[in-house]
Amino acid sequence: MLIKINKGYQIESDPLSATPKKATKPKPGKEPGWSAIGYFPNLEQAIERLIDDRILTSKASEAWILLDEICQTKRDILAAISEATK
Repeated sequence: MLIKINKGYQIESDPLSATPKKATKPKPGKEPGWSAIGYFPNLEQAIERLIDDRILTSKASEAWILLDEICQTKRDILAAISEATK
């Protein structure tokens, strides 16, 4: 199953694992790709890693901005999972 979270993240899963992936910048003449940011035995751990990556790569200069980014990422995840399970 492929769960597209937003333009920057997606999760690929199968019965044995879940792999959160981050969009990579395209090289000239090529399309953007996806890079795995971990391999996990379940979707819950993959989601936690995705949120951690969002926190670690944030350029937020104040706590409230970071909190807003985290909340938006969680909303994106919930919407994507809801859409994927229809």
